[in-house]
Amino acid sequence: MSARQIRALFRPQDTHDYVPTLDIAVDQVRRGLKVSEQVDIHDHMALVQHATVLDERVRQLLAALDAQGVLPR
Repeated sequence: MSARQIRALFRPQDTHDYVPTLDIAVDQVRRGLKVSEQVDIHDHMALVQHATVLDERVRQLLAALDAQGVLPR
């Protein structure tokens, strides 16, 4: 690995203004994964956009789990 510093273009915040219910969060992750099957792996922008959507959905899922007290801190 290079010693060069890499700056992230996007730094997600730890808090969410909207925390969905656990049922909604799980449904959204499942829908996102279903869409994954149709993303063109040769289209860089489509992959980046889809990765961003999945990142947000997983963060919302974790926030929903935290709100339910399911995950240990």
